[in-house]
Amino acid sequence: MDTIQFALAPRDEQGNPNAEPQVSVTINGTNLIELVRAVELPFATLQGHPDLAGGYVGLPARLLLPPSRHYLGEPAREFAYAPRITLLQCECGEPGCWPLEALVTLDATAVTWSHFKQPHRKLTFATRYSRTGRVLRRRRRPVTWTYFGFGPFVFDRSQYEASLSEAARLASEFVGAGASVREVDGS
Repeated sequence: MDTIQFALAPRDEQGNPNAEPQVSVTINGTNLIELVRAVELPFATLQGHPDLAGGYVGLPARLLLPPSRHYLGEPAREFAYAPRITLLQCECGEPGCWPLEALVTLDATAVTWSHFKQPHRKLTFATRYSRTGRVLRRRRRPVTWTYFGFGPFVFDRSQYEASLSEAARLASEFVGAGASVREVDGS
């Protein structure tokens, strides 16, 4: 089985100690964003924008850790793409902007993440570029971003839920310490 760790990460890269924390996910010892970046990099490079690969941040901890059942396959409204849920969001922090989605299924002993998708990269066109960014070929060809071979990840349900609970406990301590918390709509 795969292992997972849910943790808190600062949302504010400028070092604001009151910034709302985000959920950081580590699978088998590697951050989920790094795992996804490796899958997306060939597609983004082919399009001439390698910086797009892995351009995600974690989700708002306050909204999506327990008691929310988001990571248990019952998504929060702002982060639902039936039948999938959002696992990562765009670096801008806007729900629905550049999400990474997956199908989350549960049984008595396991939680499975499968069928990963980036809904805004269904089909695009690419032009070949040199390493310096000069256009090599103006002929455009279709490029589909796929996540075949990425996952499924199967986690022990008790370990998964224990990690979620610990991250939720840490998030509640953060909020309980009087830190400012923003709403999803930014107010």
